Formats: sequence, structure tokens, C-alpha cells
Amino acid sequence: MAEHATRPGLGADLGALGDAASALQRGAGALMEFFMGGKLDQVTLVASPFLDSLAEVAVAHLLLEAAVVAEGRLRADEEDLAHEDVEFYRGKVLAAKYFASYILPQTHARISAIVAGDRSPLDMPDGGFATV
Repeated sequence: MAEHATRPGLGADLGALGDAASALQRGAGALMEFFMGGKLDQVTLVASPFLDSLAEVAVAHLLLEAAVVAEGRLRADEEDLAHEDVEFYRGKVLAAKYFASYILPQTHARISAIVAGDRSPLDMPDGGFATV
């Protein structure tokens, strides 16, 4: 995918994928630090948001991979394709662009929260859950 990052069209979206993958690596590093520091409760606290981020990066990769293929097909022979095929390929490109623009940026916020290491849910006393 990196070889397509400078292409017009999907270049910015592929760059966003690279940035999100880098953020995911930072999050994985934070999980390793929590684990190695004996903070297993911290690992379980952030496991779900980390896995959400992992899934979003994986889906973005698959969508953008399909979009690169579709964009290549449109560039190569759009005039020879049936109208339905052109719409299908354009849909692949636009779906990937939407995901990269609206869903993928959430990864950065989630990973920043993980790396920050907030423990407030873990530090809440039992009485904090009491109902009066």
C-alpha cells in the first residue's frame, strides 16, 4: 500500500491509514508497558478500545486496498466498462474515502486515551458504586 501513498486520488487516505497504523503501534507499546509493569488491570481496562482501533485499521486497510484496485481499473479502461461496473468501482473508492475520513480518525483519539493511562475506573472505591 505504501507505494500508492503518493498517488493522486487516494494518496491522502492511504497516508491516513499509515498514520493510524503508527498510532496503533503506539497503543500496542502502551499495552506492553502496562503488562511489563504489572498493571494487568490496566491492560484489561483498555483492551476493548485497543481492539476497536485494531479493527478499524484493518477494515480501512481492506477498503483502501480494494479502492486502489478499483481506481486502477477505472484509470485503465473506464471507457470500455459497462455503466454498472463504473459505478461499482467508484463506489469502492468512495466507500474507502468515507471510512478514511470519518471513521479512521477516531483511532487517534482512542489510542491517545490509552497511552495517557487514565486509571479512574480502576481507582474508584467500592462506595463509588453505591446507590443511596
